[in-house]
Amino acid sequence: MEETAEIVEAPIELRNFKRSSTTLYWHEVSAAVHTANLRQTLSLKDKRRDKFGSKIDIDQDMRDNIYGVLGEMALAKMKNIYFDFSVDTFKAADLGKMIQIKTVGGNTNKDLVVRPANDDKLFFALVEVKKTPDWNYQAIYHGGIWGYEAKKHDEWKTDFGYPDRPVCWKVPMEALTKPYLAIPF
Repeated sequence: MEETAEIVEAPIELRNFKRSSTTLYWHEVSAAVHTANLRQTLSLKDKRRDKFGSKIDIDQDMRDNIYGVLGEMALAKMKNIYFDFSVDTFKAADLGKMIQIKTVGGNTNKDLVVRPANDDKLFFALVEVKKTPDWNYQAIYHGGIWGYEAKKHDEWKTDFGYPDRPVCWKVPMEALTKPYLAIPF
């Protein structure tokens, strides 16, 4: 059976994406911290455990939550898309109907990670967040990949050296769509 090439369009929210970085200022960081705090405390209240076998302490967990919200806010700001500060919407898209944000900066991994339970139909966007010397945060959108596309690559599977953790796909930066491309992604 002959395979046909599939033309995949980017989510409507990311088409003609021109801006690929932004600065988040103190008042935006404050909103991110409040949202991350609410997400964290609700997880504690509901006694939720990390589903991916992570053994990080609460300090690192909180930092990861803050960076995650910063990444979501930053991409929304870059694209001028409403950010709803959602809490407890785990599998839903972070922006629009199809965009899931993966933020790096709070940990050592700088690649986009797609997990088996992640929705194949979502577009995973990688945002890197770094603290600046003037106490703001710089966010850079590096590109993204559709969930189903990432999961086609066995060579990207990893457990990050922790055999007790579930395998995921670590998508290399060079495999991501470039932020300035429109269609096809």
